[in-house]
Amino acid sequence: MYRREVFTVVGFVLFLLGMLSLILSFTGMQFVFMKWLDAWGKGYGTLLRILIIGLGIVMAYLGTSSKAKNSDKN
Repeated sequence: MYRREVFTVVGFVLFLLGMLSLILSFTGMQFVFMKWLDAWGKGYGTLLRILIIGLGIVMAYLGTSSKAKNSDKN
């Protein structure tokens, strides 16, 4: 698998996990493996979820940009 494809897949996974985690946190539920996000409080947990969403968007964009497509010729 090429590097840009890995970046795209990881970016979308981070975005989806972040969005689902954010939505679930508003309903009072959360993923078991993401409980550590609320260790420093609900506000920091929400901020970390938003940062995960942003990181996912950036990684997905970098994976699909034309510059990445041109530079990843193996």
